[in-house]
Amino acid sequence: MNGWTLKSLTGANPDPTITLSGIIQPLGYFLLERTNDSTISDISADQIYTGALSDSGETLELRDSAGNLQDKTSNTGGWYAGNKTGRFSMERADSKQSGDNAANWQTNDGITRNGRDVENGLINGTPKTPNSKTF
Repeated sequence: MNGWTLKSLTGANPDPTITLSGIIQPLGYFLLERTNDSTISDISADQIYTGALSDSGETLELRDSAGNLQDKTSNTGGWYAGNKTGRFSMERADSKQSGDNAANWQTNDGITRNGRDVENGLINGTPKTPNSKTF
């Protein structure tokens, strides 16, 4: 992933961008943690970044090292899935389908979970493991 970028199109100048580095193994996962490696206390991050995503949704673009758009999600009035109140993660159903398809996203089921947060609470998500459900 060296040289790939994950950019939030917020309208800020400049737009917040994470320049990625590292390798994702086949059928593997890549964990970004914000600010430090204690966000998820019992799973090591693949990369640390600074900044934050809006609770009301954002358009995100994933671009390769040549700048070609590889995937995106759009801000259509909020995130496609997830739940701020219960802190349930937004999970992609099929990695082979477009990230810009709202039907390709789901909210964690609250049963299939992995990891603990900085306060040792269970995470309503599945960092570095398969998502909670599929279509």
